[in-house]
Amino acid sequence: MEQPLTDLSSWRADRCSLAKAIDLVGTRSAMLILREAYYGTTRFDGFASRVGITEAVAAKQLRRLTEAGLLTKQPYRELGADYLDRINAAQLKRYFVKRLENLGLQVIVQNIEKAAPLPT
Repeated sequence: MEQPLTDLSSWRADRCSLAKAIDLVGTRSAMLILREAYYGTTRFDGFASRVGITEAVAAKQLRRLTEAGLLTKQPYRELGADYLDRINAAQLKRYFVKRLENLGLQVIVQNIEKAAPLPT
C-alpha cells in the first residue's frame, strides 16, 4: 500500500494479507512448529514431541504450512553407517561445531600438528 486507505468502504478483510497470515500461523502449534523448523528439527516425530502436541495436530499443521509454502517436505532417508566417511573434513567441522554450540558450548577450532605415526 502506498497511501492511507481513503475509501474505507472498499476495504475487505478477506483480502488482507495480515489476516491471511494470522489465519495460517496464528495458532500456538503452528508458531512452535515454525520455531522448531528454524532451530533445525526435520523429522515428523521431532516436531510432535518437541512442541508437545499430538501427532494428529502435528500432521495437520505441517500439512497446512507445507501447502502454504512455508515448509517443504523431504522424504526420510537413513544416513548410513559410512556417512562420516563420505563427507569431507570441512563439513565435519561445521557439523560438530554447530552441534556443540547448540548445546551452549563455546567452540574454538585450532589446527594441530599431526602426531608422528607410532613405530611398528
